[in-house]
Amino acid sequence: MEPSIVNSIFVETVSGQSIDLLSPAPNHIHIIDVAHGLALECRWYNQIRELYSVAQHSVMVSMLVPPEHALWGLLHDASEAYIGDVARPLKQSPLLTGYRMIEAGLMRAVSIRFSLNMEVPASVKVADKVALATEFRDLRGDSADVAYGKAGAMPVAQRIVPVSSETARRLFLNRYREITSRGLAL
Repeated sequence: MEPSIVNSIFVETVSGQSIDLLSPAPNHIHIIDVAHGLALECRWYNQIRELYSVAQHSVMVSMLVPPEHALWGLLHDASEAYIGDVARPLKQSPLLTGYRMIEAGLMRAVSIRFSLNMEVPASVKVADKVALATEFRDLRGDSADVAYGKAGAMPVAQRIVPVSSETARRLFLNRYREITSRGLAL
């Protein structure tokens, strides 16, 4: 018997939206769902002492980039609101080719929905590394030099203080409103 080909995989969001993970419609992507999902998603595949959410990380990245890239910084991990995150070594393995395809499709839908260029700006990639280095230092206990060696960037001076998921959700939505109300989302 031949394995059946899956044409759709639907998940329901907190707002009640149904998203087809194999063919996500941009108009089904809502900032409330992204904020909620990322606020409940812990960085470091849950292997840190306390919750540090992807939403809080995303706010940090959005603050580290030039204003014209702030929305991309905020949304650079938006796919994780729908499919979670996977430890980097596993995510990059051939075993998870399907996951990476679904992640790319979701990011295309996010890009269209929020009128972002399809390619993540270089400044966001750099800011993501800076945030990662800061996380190595503040959440994993590494020195700044070790964090630099692991992330390829120096941590920022300000220390990370993890907040609750509800606070992270609020910070994320406030940052989104700030970016979009000031016309920074170009």
